[in-house]
Order: sequence, then C-alpha cells, then structure tokens
Amino acid sequence: MGLKIEYIWATRLPKGHVYDHPWEKDCKVFVLESGDGRAGQWVYETRNIQKDFKTAFGTEFPGVLAIGIQTDTDHSNELVTVYYSEPILRKK
Repeated sequence: MGLKIEYIWATRLPKGHVYDHPWEKDCKVFVLESGDGRAGQWVYETRNIQKDFKTAFGTEFPGVLAIGIQTDTDHSNELVTVYYSEPILRKK
C-alpha cells in the first residue's frame, strides 16, 4: 500500500506524540488531541502534510493518494458520537 500517516485523538497518549503504528508496517501516527478536555466541541485541525511526511519518514512527500476518515473505539470499548466536516486540501 505504501507509506501512510494517521492523525488521531488519543485517550491517554500525549498531544504531539508521533509513533509507529503497532499493527501496520510503514504507518506513522500523529496524536493531534488527547483526553476529553475538548470533547463536545468542534475542533479544527490544520496540518502541513508535506512536513508531517518528512518528519515521519525522512523523505520527500510523493503526494496524496487517498484520505480516509474514521472513528475507532475498538481498543477503548467506549461509546462515541462524532461529526465530521469534509477535509480541505490547499497548496501553499
């Protein structure tokens, strides 16, 4: 599949933490939010995907092939309601 970046809202990991995905090869995970302090609020995230890719893999960004958005609580077994707006990609 190639190199992949995931952005998450973690329960316990600190905001800003970057780590290797434990079950997916060539996938790095960036923690954008942590805990429930901002739960119930609209949270807007802005990322420089090129910079994040270079940070994660130490190589130049080849471009976006796909964007996936999901809510996954299978490790925490928590109930959650999530609303998303469409992602916007902009060139600098």
